Amino acid sequence: MIYIYCLFDPRTNVPFYVGATNNTKIRLQQHIAQAKKNRDKAIAFKTGAPFQLHYFPAIRKFLTICEILDSGNKPGLTVFCYTPKESIASFYEKFYYLALKSQGFDIQQEHNRFYPPNDRQFPLTTKKNTYLLEYPQNIFGN
Repeated sequence: MIYIYCLFDPRTNVPFYVGATNNTKIRLQQHIAQAKKNRDKAIAFKTGAPFQLHYFPAIRKFLTICEILDSGNKPGLTVFCYTPKESIASFYEKFYYLALKSQGFDIQQEHNRFYPPNDRQFPLTTKKNTYLLEYPQNIFGN
């Protein structure tokens, strides 16, 4: 199964990243490890060129995760839906990214990663191969 999830700040319950993974626990640990590894670079970038942070969402994501960790918390992870098919997972990852952006949330990731080469179309989903959760389940967080 591929899970479509968002990371959120447990202090404010505000989402800041949308992703897809086959293992939510491992993926959350990877996000945390990447943020810790890139902490100094991200802080240096923020200090040296804060006006350019908008163009570097990965650095903003690292900074957000580090701020959460520094407060004694851990980023929360909520699963939106899951599916066995990669192409459908890509569709829903883009869908939730755009849905949260349209609600005014600052989702910190590369938007062009959602557009496959040659503008290949994503297939539509059916109830048979996608499982939407009626209420997203809090996997991590408070």
